[in-house]
Amino acid sequence: MFKKLLIIPMLIVALLPVNAFAETEAQTLKDQYTIHNGTVQAISSSQKTADENKDTDNKNNEDQFSEILFEYSEGDATNKIRLSISKDTLIVNANTLEKIKSVDEITVGNKISVAYPSLTPMAMSNPPMLSPKLIVVQSETPLNIKIDKFDNSLISSDNMLKLNISDNVKTIDVSGEKVSIEDNYNKIAAVLYGVSTRSIPAQTNPDMIIVLEDSLSGELNISEVKIKDKNLILKNNIINNDVPLLPLREISENLNFKLTWNEADKSIKIEKDGTVISTIVDNSYKENSESTIAKPQRNKGVTYVPVEFFRDMLNVNVTLTDGIYNFN
Repeated sequence: MFKKLLIIPMLIVALLPVNAFAETEAQTLKDQYTIHNGTVQAISSSQKTADENKDTDNKNNEDQFSEILFEYSEGDATNKIRLSISKDTLIVNANTLEKIKSVDEITVGNKISVAYPSLTPMAMSNPPMLSPKLIVVQSETPLNIKIDKFDNSLISSDNMLKLNISDNVKTIDVSGEKVSIEDNYNKIAAVLYGVSTRSIPAQTNPDMIIVLEDSLSGELNISEVKIKDKNLILKNNIINNDVPLLPLREISENLNFKLTWNEADKSIKIEKDGTVISTIVDNSYKENSESTIAKPQRNKGVTYVPVEFFRDMLNVNVTLTDGIYNFN
């Protein structure tokens, strides 16, 4: 009897790490993506250049300069976000389950669902601006969206949803290319579905599965960024505090900005094509001293700025994929 009593606590202790790990992973995945449901308030597109207009098939360039004003409710509050649409933004029509190639196919008043990694940098403008990973233009009967990692049995990491696959389900990656069901195993996917059972896990026949990422990207890569989709190994790592700070000169010069250091007043002048874009003096922004974005910091002779500096002041599009910042 005494031996049996000893075995019970040992079993409980043995099980604790497994359960704790499962709960931690599920919580991390839950917090990794943000989804908002709301309405399109306005759509704007920048004018194409003459060269782009000659290329009638170049829809990516057109979308890269498009913006959607999006309104959604959160509790009692009504919020607005400016959605910067780039070639990396996947837009899907929930009615046809087809990829939307241009914002011209979206109209003011459309109900949409917007999903983006929670680490996505948000420009502190009014209203704020960010680049979403996925936009779903909803039909009259909206589809549910769940973003999670699904195992080989297609059960979500939080054990709340199981996917029953039919011949009609459409599976694609973030570029809109068709993939197999097996390509979804143990990857971050967005599942679009209608009704589900009331069991645990709930079961559903999904309408569409979109593979978003190969693995968990909740951890920020501090030693690498991408400049126009090309990898850049940083000599000075990103300082990953509550607000990540990035090495100003290293990234700016790779984006073809010219930086000039003035020893007299310890200032940095940033210019492009002969035009001064911004000046940093004494850990503040000269052109916008009342800016709400985090202040620059100097550490061991290196000036660091938040991602919003590149977006708000240098007008650079910044996205976050698999934990890596991409500057375009």
